[in-house]
Amino acid sequence: TKPKSMGESQKTSAGLATSPFSSLSSGLRAFNDKHKGDGQLGYAQILIQVHEARNLSASDPDGKADPYCVITAGSRKEETEKVPKTLFPIWRESGPFKFRVPVPGLAA
Repeated sequence: TKPKSMGESQKTSAGLATSPFSSLSSGLRAFNDKHKGDGQLGYAQILIQVHEARNLSASDPDGKADPYCVITAGSRKEETEKVPKTLFPIWRESGPFKFRVPVPGLAA
């Protein structure tokens, strides 16, 4: 099989797309675990720009979908606009989504 590029989503056994950013999430989790309890807490700003998705599963009877992307960080959730009738959506957001997240072990 052809390797996936960084921007391509990957399908799970349930047919759901997974983000190429799941490795970023596990990296942040490992960093947090390593620095737990050192008494320092700082904040990092994460900027996420959503560009496109490819080869999504059809969910409409016409073989298409109305996809949108959900981005979560902690309790905050952001969504892109829906792109109607496509399996290859391209989002043209006005700017990146900004999240401020606590990072244990990072001096404030």
